[in-house]
Amino acid sequence: MSRHTTRKISTICSEKAFNWLQNWLDTIKFPTAKYKLQVKDCFYKKTNHRQYLSKWLEKVMYDITDFEGYAPRKLPDTGKQLDNTEIVTNILGQQKTIGSKIWIKKEYVRPGTADIICFFRGSKGLGIYNMEVKVGKDQMSTVQKIEQQRAERAEEFYNIIKTLDDFLDLYKPNWKNE
Repeated sequence: MSRHTTRKISTICSEKAFNWLQNWLDTIKFPTAKYKLQVKDCFYKKTNHRQYLSKWLEKVMYDITDFEGYAPRKLPDTGKQLDNTEIVTNILGQQKTIGSKIWIKKEYVRPGTADIICFFRGSKGLGIYNMEVKVGKDQMSTVQKIEQQRAERAEEFYNIIKTLDDFLDLYKPNWKNE
């Protein structure tokens, strides 16, 4: 039994795609590595993170397209949370939390933008590919659907990627024969 089935990523990656990725690491990305690198060591490692699978898939997609010279664009997140809370002790010795957390939006972020945007020759031809990662029961928001319509009007390709196999079918249509 391969190590593929013992990992969480088996839900978003077939064994054939896992083996293709391992082969890509060994022969293309790190051909002169002294020790064989494992797939789990080269991409997103926080396995207890609730968005682990989607972050892992995004990182794989980004690394493959970036390494092969296609200059993918991954826009920043929508912002960050600032914690203004403070724990204070009153005159009776009781501790209380005061303050609040606030959300600060980042500048120049257009809501609904795809996770990765890249220009390459894929299964649909040469063009701009907007790739949105949706894992498990994730669904597109209304803003993302509007962005999809904008991309399609501009004759860009908009793809929802649910598994590594979906990405490889789009990026390298004949990857199963390699």
